[in-house]
Amino acid sequence: MAGSAPADMSEHPLPDGFTVVFDTSVRIEPETRTLVGGSPMRILRFSEAGYRLIETLRSADSTDPVDLRATNGATALVRKLLHAGMAHPTPAALPAGTPPPSAMVVIPVFDGNEQIDPQLDVLPGVVVHDGGPHQDEGVEQADGAGHRYLRTDDNRGPAAARNLGAASMQAEVVVFVDTDVEVHEGWLEPLLAHFADPTVGAVAPRILPSPETTLIGRFEAVRSPLDMGPDPARVAADSAVTYVPSTVLLVRTTAFTSLGGFDEELRYGEDVDLVWRLAEQGWTVRYEPQVEVQHRNRRSWTAVLRQRRFYGSAAAHLHHRHPGSVAPVRLNIWSAATWALLAVGDRRMQALGVAAAAGSTMALAQKLEGKVRNPAATAARLGGRGTVSAGRWLAEAVGRTWLPLAMTSSLVSSRARKITACALIGPSVFEWLERRPDIDPITFTALRIADNAAYCAGVWDGVRATRDGGALLPKFTGIPGI
Repeated sequence: MAGSAPADMSEHPLPDGFTVVFDTSVRIEPETRTLVGGSPMRILRFSEAGYRLIETLRSADSTDPVDLRATNGATALVRKLLHAGMAHPTPAALPAGTPPPSAMVVIPVFDGNEQIDPQLDVLPGVVVHDGGPHQDEGVEQADGAGHRYLRTDDNRGPAAARNLGAASMQAEVVVFVDTDVEVHEGWLEPLLAHFADPTVGAVAPRILPSPETTLIGRFEAVRSPLDMGPDPARVAADSAVTYVPSTVLLVRTTAFTSLGGFDEELRYGEDVDLVWRLAEQGWTVRYEPQVEVQHRNRRSWTAVLRQRRFYGSAAAHLHHRHPGSVAPVRLNIWSAATWALLAVGDRRMQALGVAAAAGSTMALAQKLEGKVRNPAATAARLGGRGTVSAGRWLAEAVGRTWLPLAMTSSLVSSRARKITACALIGPSVFEWLERRPDIDPITFTALRIADNAAYCAGVWDGVRATRDGGALLPKFTGIPGI
């Protein structure tokens, strides 16, 4: 298919000047030439020659890049590390005289009074007015920015507006930017540099909320659904970063065209669907947090919670298109059994829960035999961390997906009431202790519960609309880390 991803990405070396940095999750075992980490977590064992290259990559930095093209086997090994989420590419600056790929910006608007960042004036592009009010102001705004102006006759949604804009352009990369975004000088070049890699289909920067002293601003500083965090990542449904928003999203035009653009049937979640389809077609989607842009916060709590509800409503529609990728929680079967037995309350069942956790650790230790220096200790660390994390994910799922079921159970069971209370309060307390937001813990907990409840309401809206409860179901895997 024209515009499809390269058939075998392992055959495509990184472009000249690209460097590789290891993910913060990776643990290297020199004695067994093994790497543990990545997303999802896995174990890779290397030959002596492969491990020497690993050591070379680990000791190199941007001032002393490794010539990957001149090293036998380097291309396949590096591609394997990148795909496993164990390493991430850092593009080099373009050589002097080398032009970046051509790019044009598409800015969807609904209200013509929306403000467009003047920094976007440096890019040729188009403003697409999606059938909203103040169309005359939208024309003036587009003219003032030097962009062409298009409009739809009625409100068709952001996906349709972006598709209309992209179809009117001729450029190697289309840059989708929302009107409530502020960029800074030099933000675009590091993102465009990723497209020197022929396997890259899309790139997104880190999106931070505007720094504000209001309660909304302080809450969004730690709970914005648009901020994917400080670490680079390969974006995929099974990765640490499962999606990136189209608030700012750069897409290779051939890749975008081959997919037919955004799914116009989706009013929300169309960006998640697009990046997942790119990954399914073989393209790499990169999250590049070294580039930061700012997103203006909602002006009221009503608007904040309405946004969360809209986001939640996309879950059922996304499940229909990508079964299993929108599970409220992903956990291995051992951790699920452990927490289910502990929740029963009967001492014998709780003892069985502890035994399940111990059994999973022993099974993992056997899998690690000969691959790490201390299999028992590594298994205890990975298994214990996985079990604790699973407990937090399950608790989070209660507030974000299963709240109606939990509240109904609480009406007839005192144990269910205790479990529900712990599930709602516990994750908020843990996050407050980890992030230390500029909000007192009681207020933060209340806001976080309301945030999750609004998202949960949206999830159930989508389930009712699609008559498909698949988005409510957990996803189980096997032994942790394998």
